[in-house]
Amino acid sequence: MRTKVRAKIRKKRFVTSLVVAMTVFVAVAILLSPLFAIRQIDIIGNSFLCAEDILGRTELETGQNMLAFSASTVEAQISELPYVREVEVLREFPDTIVISIAERVPVANIRVANSAIYLLIDDGGMVLESAAEPIHVLPVITGIDFANFAVGEYLDVEGESIFRDVLRLSRLFTRYSFFPDIVDMSNLADIVFHTDNLNILFGNMSDMDRKIQYISAIMEQFAVETRGFIDIRDINEHPRFGLIR
Repeated sequence: MRTKVRAKIRKKRFVTSLVVAMTVFVAVAILLSPLFAIRQIDIIGNSFLCAEDILGRTELETGQNMLAFSASTVEAQISELPYVREVEVLREFPDTIVISIAERVPVANIRVANSAIYLLIDDGGMVLESAAEPIHVLPVITGIDFANFAVGEYLDVEGESIFRDVLRLSRLFTRYSFFPDIVDMSNLADIVFHTDNLNILFGNMSDMDRKIQYISAIMEQFAVETRGFIDIRDINEHPRFGLIR
């Protein structure tokens, strides 16, 4: 009886060892097979980042085996780029990798107080880039206080709603094709726009759509050299002008 039991045990161990060996053999064969070599890497959803920036964060390359890397690791590496809000890495067998990117969209440049540094931010206050001059054709915001900053991190300011206000202003500037050189938000109850020669007293954020639409319409009537101020803090009252043409 004991002999039969031992024989069964030996047979079971043999079968188990054989299955394990076959599994390892198949896995190694797949990893070494040219049938699963990466021949194409597609990147979709990127507008601000180039393919070199994205792939440069990873060790992905053509010729590598489709199964010889961790998708989650590649996603984590690409997520370190400030512009990347979300990323997904997909395998499309037999030979294609798809990297799907959702980018953060810049809305304004923040000028660092007492310096010539400009920070490009998204609608949540994430610092996407820093430079010695404004980046992209976007409004330059002054008067926002913060202790320090780092690219890839959120600006630490008092009252995060200010970034929602910046986003709303940026969208309205685009909608009405009015692009001031500087938006001074040091006093949110008395915001001021600056162009080359004009100071526009905008006031608070109430009726902002009507105010910017009005500014855009009347700016077309002024010569480039017109200097002075326009006061539209109360759009329901007749705006005041102090202009030299």
